[in-house]
Amino acid sequence: MDALDEYDEPAEFVAQFIMDLVKKNPDSQTRVRILFSSRPWNVFVEKFKDYMDFDIHDRTEDDVRQVYAYILQAQAPNTQAAREIIRLIEKIV
Repeated sequence: MDALDEYDEPAEFVAQFIMDLVKKNPDSQTRVRILFSSRPWNVFVEKFKDYMDFDIHDRTEDDVRQVYAYILQAQAPNTQAAREIIRLIEKIV
């Protein structure tokens, strides 16, 4: 689910709707998995705190570093601008 942070109505409404989707039913043979890709609003963090989760940025930091380094090497190798940007990569990540 993306763009939850762009939803104009109260976040509690959509959080409860999603919670109703994932409620476990012992008679059900199906299950639902939900991936939130929006900024973490407190209402969602609180509502789903008992569910397994991870922060995607914790798993992609090295990929982001590599992409920036590759782009810099391809676009502006050995330039002063590239050296300055390399120093900023950690802040960007």
